[in-house]
Amino acid sequence: MGYKGRWHRLLNQLGWYSLLCYIALLPFRFFAPLRLTTPRGILLTVMALSLIETAIGKRWRRSPLDLPLLALGGAVLISAAFSIDPKYSLHSIKRELFPFLVLFWGTWNWATTRERRKELTLTLIISVLLVVFFSAIAGKYQGPRFKGIFPYPTQVGKYMDMMIPLMAGVASSAWYPLWQRAVTLFLLLSSVIMVELSLTRTSMALIFPTLGTIAASIHKKAGWIIAALCLLVLVFSAIISQQIRKRFYPLVVSPSVVLKKDPALRERYRIYRSTIDMIKTRPLVGWGYGRHISRKIISRDPSKGLTPFWHSHNILLEVGLQCGVVGLIPFLWLLVVLFKEALALFKKAWREEETETIGYIMGLFAIGLHSMVSIPQWGTTLLIAVFMARVIGSNEKAIAA
Repeated sequence: MGYKGRWHRLLNQLGWYSLLCYIALLPFRFFAPLRLTTPRGILLTVMALSLIETAIGKRWRRSPLDLPLLALGGAVLISAAFSIDPKYSLHSIKRELFPFLVLFWGTWNWATTRERRKELTLTLIISVLLVVFFSAIAGKYQGPRFKGIFPYPTQVGKYMDMMIPLMAGVASSAWYPLWQRAVTLFLLLSSVIMVELSLTRTSMALIFPTLGTIAASIHKKAGWIIAALCLLVLVFSAIISQQIRKRFYPLVVSPSVVLKKDPALRERYRIYRSTIDMIKTRPLVGWGYGRHISRKIISRDPSKGLTPFWHSHNILLEVGLQCGVVGLIPFLWLLVVLFKEALALFKKAWREEETETIGYIMGLFAIGLHSMVSIPQWGTTLLIAVFMARVIGSNEKAIAA
């Protein structure tokens, strides 16, 4: 192996293990002992340099999502150029879009072998282990709702939307030793309890279809046993906790009444109307990239009486608000291509009982549905990039440039 080959191999290894470390730290942005802002910046820089070397060395692997992602990135730049607060939009690109693209292309280019995909999955599970551990010893409540190490209870639900299906897939997979599956099952049950204690209704509702799909994909009893254990944990927690019963019982017995009279949902309806009014004012390029651009809009003209909110609680409205039609078109293109790739892989994984892969797909499915009523926070958004790359990377249609 020549000098260039050794240099590429070194950067490839550095990039890969920087990616794993970065992913492991994603849930801890607001948890002081593990925030590690500067080390995260160094890890991101190493990954970016390694990807640049991969592209220069003509070892770049083309992805089915490359063109939609590049088109969406271009739309974001246009939106930032016309933003009501360009400085804020540029900061958001650096903080959110850049890491998203690095994580996606890093996972896509480096997680190309079964061994590395297993390392990626185990890193995600170790991260859940740390989340459960620190939430157990230092977790906090916001009123009656458990928020663990996260700043808000809903972030517990959104994070677990993705991790619970993955853990169920790993616990059901024959590719992992029994002790790893047992630890993963324990973390799965602990995560279900965390979601219940967070009182996040959408995440609770999503547990049933995601775990049921994984269980149905296995022509053995293991998957159904895991799903039954999760159901028992849910029922038992509801029996012993009045807060859980109060939160979820009305949704089961009278969902139509909840949809009409629930204060949180009524607030969302007001936010939707305010968001649509804002979009109508600047429909083409939006108001500017940034997940809290709505606060900038309202602070500029409080006389309009718009409902103050942090985000629009709907991913399509949020993209329209930030980037307008220019951003919405490539975003929908991205979703269509991702759905097509994921569906083809799902059929293959179902036939071959690849429950780990189904876990990744169902994690994307769960956070996608949740994004219709809320917006993923920073760490969860970056996890979506990892899950997307892992899913389409399992498809045999992957092309090496």
